Amino acid sequence: MSNDYQKDEEILGKAYDSKLMKRLLSYVKPYRKYIIIAIINLYRLYQ
Repeated sequence: MSNDYQKDEEILGKAYDSKLMKRLLSYVKPYRKYIIIAIINLYRLYQ
């Protein structure tokens, strides 16, 4: 039972690695201007 739990944790832990983040950020890169504007607007809104 505990062995299955450890395997599940290993699988979930592998889903959040640096390679995945680099890949996701490569898709976001063309939209970084809009993301920066959105963050600035959120900062202004909640200031």
